[in-house]
Amino acid sequence: MRWRNLVWFALVMCSLAQAQSPALEQRLRLLTRELDLTASQQASVRHILEGQQAAVRAVLGDPRVSPPERAPVIGAIQERTADQIRGVLDEKQKEKYYKAKPAAAVERHPDIQTWLDVAHGKRQPPG
Repeated sequence: MRWRNLVWFALVMCSLAQAQSPALEQRLRLLTRELDLTASQQASVRHILEGQQAAVRAVLGDPRVSPPERAPVIGAIQERTADQIRGVLDEKQKEKYYKAKPAAAVERHPDIQTWLDVAHGKRQPPG
C-alpha cells in the first residue's frame, strides 16, 4: 500500500513538473486564498515553488536516479518545500497549513544531496 502512495505521489509531482507554470500558478492561488498570503509572502512562495519544480525536473531528468529511487527523492523535495513555505508563514497561517513535521521525519531526509550521495554510494547513511 505504501508503494502505491509513493507511486501516486511521484506521478502527481511529475505532472507538476511537466505542467510548469499553470500548476504553479494554481497552487499559488490556492495557498494565497486559503492562507491569506501577503504580496511579499506570495513572492516568496512563488520562488519556493519554482525551486521545487526545478528540483523535480532535475531528478526526473537525471539518468543516475532509477525510477524506484525517484519517489523518495521527490518526497524529500516536497518535504523541503513544505518546510520552506512554513518558514514564510506567521503562526496563524501555519495552523492552517500542514502540521509541523515530527523531528524523526526531518532526520530521515536531512537534504536531497545527502540522499542522492547515499543512494549512489558516495557516502554512508547518516546516523
